[in-house]
Amino acid sequence: MPELSLMLIPLAVAALVGLLIATIAVVTACVLAIGNQITQARTDKARLFVDLYRQYDTREMHTAIYELIEWREAFGSRFDHQFAVEFAKQSELGHRLDRARRAVNRYFTTVAKLKTAGYINRTTASILLNTQGLNVFYEIVMPMNDEKYGRLAASRKLVEVLKSIRPRYLNGGFG
Repeated sequence: MPELSLMLIPLAVAALVGLLIATIAVVTACVLAIGNQITQARTDKARLFVDLYRQYDTREMHTAIYELIEWREAFGSRFDHQFAVEFAKQSELGHRLDRARRAVNRYFTTVAKLKTAGYINRTTASILLNTQGLNVFYEIVMPMNDEKYGRLAASRKLVEVLKSIRPRYLNGGFG
């Protein structure tokens, strides 16, 4: 009769093979889970990008941008002060301009806040800022904000974030 230790060798080998298979299964599951998380993170970032871009590409935003440009052209260097006058009078024009100012302001400050918080990277922020509305934000909305609220440090910090990414929109046309 074979010795007991020789009979245990096939059982030990089978146990080791089973342990190896279980280890491979666990490692494979971990790799797939990490891959799934990476894919989900990319999907979430893409969805955020599309949602933000859709926010910019609306009739409300286009109307707001054109209205603000026309307002500045009509009043020249005093457009921001004249806005404050109209807003203080609670006129329909003052409210309409304020809605336009808020729409443009909301989009660009959202991009700055998301970049600051790390939800989007510099490249994504740069793509989102590559619009004519960026110049409207810097040159028209920010002076209107200053007239309405004063030079708020928090607003200035957001503008600095944006200008460090894209100081101006240079591509021309209505983006």
